[in-house]
Amino acid sequence: MASLALNYVVNLLSRREYSEYELRCKMQEKVFTEAEIEQALAICQEKNWQSDRRFTENYLHYRSQKGYGLNR
Repeated sequence: MASLALNYVVNLLSRREYSEYELRCKMQEKVFTEAEIEQALAICQEKNWQSDRRFTENYLHYRSQKGYGLNR
């Protein structure tokens, strides 16, 4: 079942960046166990497929391009 959890996370990450929190919430909705969630996220972070830092940088860049920022 752990490979199913990993496949699910990789499928999500192939579409866009997700924070660890977002992935954790989505996996809990799909009723994966806490052990499966931890294992899948650890593998993704170890292989640098998921990074909260990269997610934050992309999110800030996206929002600044939409006109949000200091002046707004």
